[in-house]
Amino acid sequence: MSDKLNVVIIDNSTIIRDGIEALLNRSFFPLTTHKLSNFPISLDKYIKLKVDLILINGDILWEYTGETKSLFEKLKSKNTPVVGYNIQKKLQKKLFSSHFYLDQSEEEIIESIKSLIYKTQKIVEEDSSNLSTREIEVIRQIIDGNSNKEIAENLFISTHTVITHRKNITQKLGIKSISGLTIYAILHGLVEIDEYKKP
Repeated sequence: MSDKLNVVIIDNSTIIRDGIEALLNRSFFPLTTHKLSNFPISLDKYIKLKVDLILINGDILWEYTGETKSLFEKLKSKNTPVVGYNIQKKLQKKLFSSHFYLDQSEEEIIESIKSLIYKTQKIVEEDSSNLSTREIEVIRQIIDGNSNKEIAENLFISTHTVITHRKNITQKLGIKSISGLTIYAILHGLVEIDEYKKP
């Protein structure tokens, strides 16, 4: 899949950063992770880029109270969700879009992240019956990572027809990214989530 969920993990513990990355890789379709060891101003470069989700150890924020406010305001203005976590169960919850604690089960942690991603992807809750059978086939091909030419060959239609279907799908659903389209397809039973989990 060419369009991946873009995630930043900020924690001063290598073990925790790697553990969260492994958990995400087991539970979501392919993603790109950027791992940082502190809460730097260099986070600005990620804010300027497309970031779908930031996970940060809430304990780090106590050390950056002066710059925290402006960084979080920038993230909020870009609708970038920030998930806070720690093990002490003492978080500045008002800073975060969602939170979890490291002693929760994997299922609880993933559920809190999933629900947040679904909200922030702004999926249009349209009945999938608005989509034609051919459009559903095109969606499946798109989230499999196929190009317009490959979709045309697989479905025995012209590339021009594929492009027309893609425009119609975008117009009906209001979803432009492949990650958003994948979430829509999973939520509406057009594909099975197990097909898109990373091994």
